[in-house]
Amino acid sequence: MIATYSDYIQRFIPNKMLKGSYMPGEHHFVAVYLLPKLFHIYPEVPDYVNPDGTKKIIGDIVYYKDGKHHFGIEAKLTTIRMTAGEFNAWIRLEDRTKHPNVFLAVGTQGLILQTWSRFRAVYRAIATEEGRMPRRRLKSGTYGPQLSVNKLVTLLGKSPEIADAEVFPKCEAASVESDMQEARFERALAAVLRPLAEVRAAQACSRRKDF
Repeated sequence: MIATYSDYIQRFIPNKMLKGSYMPGEHHFVAVYLLPKLFHIYPEVPDYVNPDGTKKIIGDIVYYKDGKHHFGIEAKLTTIRMTAGEFNAWIRLEDRTKHPNVFLAVGTQGLILQTWSRFRAVYRAIATEEGRMPRRRLKSGTYGPQLSVNKLVTLLGKSPEIADAEVFPKCEAASVESDMQEARFERALAAVLRPLAEVRAAQACSRRKDF
């Protein structure tokens, strides 16, 4: 069992424990660390998990409501890279109903947790400042500007106020600091999942009234 995100980073990024094999991808991170954490906070089974190749599914972990997209979490491991379709819909276009709700990224320096609107603004600002922001829709088969998760951790960390809300540094695994940062991350994750919990509570209340 992976107790903390620091434990995950130390074990799998980079892959020293795997003796030179390929580093596990974000699907591995979602399956062995993030999903158990989500179940602890919000005990509902997602409608989609890592739906690669499934167009119009908005995120890596997705919850539906009334047969429609309700809440999506997009996860990235070490590198932020979006396909043309993802970039065009999630970054270029303003329609928030077509965007994920939460951005979560993990690198060797730690985790980043943001609302999608917050991540989108930061990503666009960095790409624009570096002269890499596309002016037109990307063509199929291409990718949006790549960004290292560690670089984003460093940039966000320059502001103590932002770092305190959005950045969760990697600590020595099985340490007091690691446990403290994990508890801090769990509180932040619960906060961004609040819309899901509110809907679930409303549905439960409605069912009780029906009886």
